[in-house]
Amino acid sequence: MLWPGADPHAGRQNLSQSLSELRRRLEAPKDCEFVFASRETVWLERNLLTTDVGDFEQALHDARTSTGAEQALHLERAVGIASAPLLPGVGYDWSIASRERITAECDAALRDLVRWHEVAGNLSAAFEFAWRRVRIDPLDEQAHREFAQLYERAERPAAGLRHLQVLEQDLSDSLGARPDADTRALADSLRGQLRQLARRVR
Repeated sequence: MLWPGADPHAGRQNLSQSLSELRRRLEAPKDCEFVFASRETVWLERNLLTTDVGDFEQALHDARTSTGAEQALHLERAVGIASAPLLPGVGYDWSIASRERITAECDAALRDLVRWHEVAGNLSAAFEFAWRRVRIDPLDEQAHREFAQLYERAERPAAGLRHLQVLEQDLSDSLGARPDADTRALADSLRGQLRQLARRVR
């Protein structure tokens, strides 16, 4: 898994060197061991270690088992931990799958926070978490639409339309593509709202 294509002997040597480096980097206190290995198994003493992934998953678990403001606090803790991608630049299948899973879970937590703060009447926080969500994947049209819809519900259709226009330009520059049908329909709806507002002013 770690050294595809290497012969077993070279793989064992690589693993032995990596374990030595891991032990050094973990800086275990004297008389305290974190990393163990036998001829068949390598493991960490989990009771002596914490990881950002473990803390993230614990925060999500705490959120699922709570409600109201307490749930929002756990979600905020989770998205704070997952503010950066997992293992950037590491291209193994297992790391890519874990990175995609955590990114999706962070996206869902941010969406829940947007809804919670909007219902609570805290629009500044709702916009903050919505903005963090679109930054996870700047070309995710659904996230951008929901950001623009937040503007719409805040009775700021012009700002929502401007946001979609920036997205349209980014899609064109990055992918040579147009927004999808749902995004175009939302933009048309926002333009219609602006026309109605203009007629009322007259």
